[in-house]
Amino acid sequence: MSRRFAITMSLMAALVIPAGAQQKQQIGPVVAEGFSTLTITKDEVTLSGPQVHVRTTDGKFEAKAREMVIRFGQGGPQTAVGSLQSAKLTGDAYMLSKAEPERSTKAWADSADIDWAGRRLAVLSGNVRIESEDPTMFKGPFKATADRAIVSLKPASELQPGETRIRIESDPGKSRLEFTPLSPKQPEKAKSAH
Repeated sequence: MSRRFAITMSLMAALVIPAGAQQKQQIGPVVAEGFSTLTITKDEVTLSGPQVHVRTTDGKFEAKAREMVIRFGQGGPQTAVGSLQSAKLTGDAYMLSKAEPERSTKAWADSADIDWAGRRLAVLSGNVRIESEDPTMFKGPFKATADRAIVSLKPASELQPGETRIRIESDPGKSRLEFTPLSPKQPEKAKSAH
């Protein structure tokens, strides 16, 4: 029995990276750090650890969580950034989406489901906090807290008229919004009259 236990323990040691070890792995368009376990299949990468940190090589997306499952499309994890299909973040999830250099959204939540390929949305659940920068809409950051939020991952140029960029859902009394809209521009005649 003790021999079987020793074999099992040595197998586990090969799969689990010791705590405190700094692990870094590039998987196609994704760089992953801070994981204690990593599993790669044909179309999926599962990472877990005290604080997994993942970012795309193009700098447009970053995430942190205790566990992440990232799904890839055709060709698997070794193909280009466009191959990212979805991700599920569990446990103290953090997400940074930077679709354009001047526009970014940071979000914190208990969990997040991210769809890059279809609707291109991030759905955040539980104790959601959002900070968004968009100089075309707000003076300074837009801040929100809620139970649930849906954030578009599309660049502004791809949003259709009336398409939602950020949607906040919450029980009454559990949400808060803080923002300063841009001042409306005054007509040229009014400016020149003074």
